[in-house]
Amino acid sequence: MLQLTATVGLFLSTAIILSCRLGLSFEQFQAWGWRIPFAVSGLLVVVSYFIRRRLGESPVFAQLKAAGTTSTNPLRDSFVDPQNRRLVLLALFGLTMGYGCIWYTAHFYSSVFMGTILNVDFVQTNTIMLVALLLATPFAVVFGALSDRIGRKGLMMTGLALATIGFYPIYRQMNAVVDYVGKPVVNRQVSRIRALKANTLTITETNLFTDGTSVALATTTGPLLAKSDVKTVVHLTNKARNQLIFWVWLQVFLSRWPMDPSRPIWWSCSRPAFATHRSRCRITLVTVFSEG
Repeated sequence: MLQLTATVGLFLSTAIILSCRLGLSFEQFQAWGWRIPFAVSGLLVVVSYFIRRRLGESPVFAQLKAAGTTSTNPLRDSFVDPQNRRLVLLALFGLTMGYGCIWYTAHFYSSVFMGTILNVDFVQTNTIMLVALLLATPFAVVFGALSDRIGRKGLMMTGLALATIGFYPIYRQMNAVVDYVGKPVVNRQVSRIRALKANTLTITETNLFTDGTSVALATTTGPLLAKSDVKTVVHLTNKARNQLIFWVWLQVFLSRWPMDPSRPIWWSCSRPAFATHRSRCRITLVTVFSEG
């Protein structure tokens, strides 16, 4: 279940952050509530340290270590030897770079895109990520099992190709879902809040559109500010939120396609005793890239 660890960790961290935000007022979260997730992660670091101390090495590595045949300088042995260097570059540019870019785009940039480019509300952005991750993560098992049946190369190349072709139109669709330019405004409200301590004035203009979308534009000015601070927050309708859930789910789904069949491959080639596993690693990579 190694393929699930990173996504499950992202899901749990997002859930903790969202729980803190919903359980506290906005002011409390801004003042001190944001520290809670960091405190929880600190506890997990301590727990993982003790788990790692009790965790034994793999039988193969333990046997090599006992025989004294492990590499004393893995970097030198990996890159100086032409055959080893070829395998490392093949694994890097032929496997990990492609699906690494796709995985991080689907799991992280989709959240950044919604929150900072589309200005979707913080709670809605994290809710969308939680639901999409929950629905897409089980496909890790599906694609892993499928690769055992039909082979890895074809499945990986298909997933990478679909993600390469599909991500750009997916993000265009996400932008279209949130785009409110040109929509009729049915209600407009303006509020003014003056902070005496900070000596600032915040003017918030909230527009409600015909489809139910709400957009708040807050402009903060003050003598101590170098320039006006402008923030836009978009509150989506349930329909728009569900559409974004689908588009984020599709990204995570496509990222699982090439990643899960390949995980056993690079894992077997990235141990500290890489130089002593040269023949095994070469056989694994050649098998993958020669599958029809």
